[in-house]
Amino acid sequence: MVVLIVCWLALLQVKKVAQEKFNYTFGDTAVSSFVSGFYDAVVLYALALNDTVRLGGDLRDGREVTRRMWNRTFEGECTPCSNGFTVNFED
Repeated sequence: MVVLIVCWLALLQVKKVAQEKFNYTFGDTAVSSFVSGFYDAVVLYALALNDTVRLGGDLRDGREVTRRMWNRTFEGECTPCSNGFTVNFED
């Protein structure tokens, strides 16, 4: 239930930013779940970039950054479970 509330609040924030910064209103239309999924993807990417920098890696090495995204659990805004979201990729 808490995850759904956080997700709902995040989507309300999306509507607010769309109105204030881009003069776009969703009206009664719901914000697509793709928007919240994209937000979580950006968070995952940012975590991988931070880890790469912290460990002295090269940000231009896409394979290295991508590997830091694999098999990782993080707390996203609209993840499907309350314990975090695990991303599993194979090499």
